[in-house]
Amino acid sequence: MVDTIRVPNGSTVKMIAHRGASSLERENTLPAFLAACNRSFYGIETDVHPTSDGGFVIMHDSNTSRVAFEEAILEESTLEEIAKIRIRDLDGEFRQDLRVPLYSEYLKLCRKYGKRPIIELKGEFSGEQFDRFIKESGDCSDLTFISFDEGNLISLRSRLPSVSLQYLTGSWDDEVRSFLREYRLDLDLYYGTMFSEDGKEVDRSIPETLHREGKLLNVWTVDTLPDAIPLISAGVDMITSNTLE
Repeated sequence: MVDTIRVPNGSTVKMIAHRGASSLERENTLPAFLAACNRSFYGIETDVHPTSDGGFVIMHDSNTSRVAFEEAILEESTLEEIAKIRIRDLDGEFRQDLRVPLYSEYLKLCRKYGKRPIIELKGEFSGEQFDRFIKESGDCSDLTFISFDEGNLISLRSRLPSVSLQYLTGSWDDEVRSFLREYRLDLDLYYGTMFSEDGKEVDRSIPETLHREGKLLNVWTVDTLPDAIPLISAGVDMITSNTLE
């Protein structure tokens, strides 16, 4: 039986299921989220897109073609149109229960099972979309929002002064540090950035610097114990993974 791989006992790192338990179920589906809810993950990461009629749905890509039987551009489609789309199972076969989830369904599951929602905003949200999105999210104190788009993070920070925000990036330099300080952001860093070119050493100065400045470090996407163990030893706060629990 395929299952997740647990990090060593006694570790204080918080494990985040990337797109749900995506090594067990098709990524970003309700079964993937439920599988993660029934395991020891701290949080569940997902990706949110706005629809053409003001809704919000879950999928990594902007186009459904990679994972679905039908092709549609999410931001150009209505909720009714998206509801008809069926997602392929991991083996490529049809499964009745695999469809594009609503953002509200993902939130409900996370909150029911006490898992931290880690929500990546895909694309660049408009001010109107942000206002609707925040309204649909309800109390945002239990949420963490992440994005590669700096404008998304700046807009969210202006609307939600105390919410948890993480800057998604593969870079670590003075410009990134300045951006984190200015907008009071934590860092969601590609894990390879922390390793030396030969892959043998981890740059411990990154978590040390962030912790001195009162910031947290999440690393993505770490899928093997040989990579995870030195990162845990270096003091990362969170690990986002497809396979590790």
